[in-house]
Amino acid sequence: MRLAATAATLGAAALIAGLGTVSAQAATTSVVTPNACENFTHPNNSSATYLTNTGTKNMYSGAESSCGVTGYLNPGNIFDAYCWHGNAAGQEWIYGLNSSTGKAGWVYAPSIVKVSGTLNPCNG
Repeated sequence: MRLAATAATLGAAALIAGLGTVSAQAATTSVVTPNACENFTHPNNSSATYLTNTGTKNMYSGAESSCGVTGYLNPGNIFDAYCWHGNAAGQEWIYGLNSSTGKAGWVYAPSIVKVSGTLNPCNG
């Protein structure tokens, strides 16, 4: 009710001043969750290293397999983990660097094996 009264007052003041009509809209807020393929913060805040022993794994530009492929993690390659992120589907993904190729990207966490160190969340 107060917003309507304020809008009416502003409209009347604008008409008196010769400014024409003024409209007021209620302010709304919404929480936006980043799309998994959008570039969001992935700080290098961990000391964990991983590798794969079950074949080549894709590295993605975001935290889901529908994102573009940025590189590959081959058996024996060392993956230096920066941080982990849970996507909207509840899957855990790890962002890091393939130290063998110099390529960085997201890898689906269950597809690689932790060798050493600690892994921290990207947003924590």
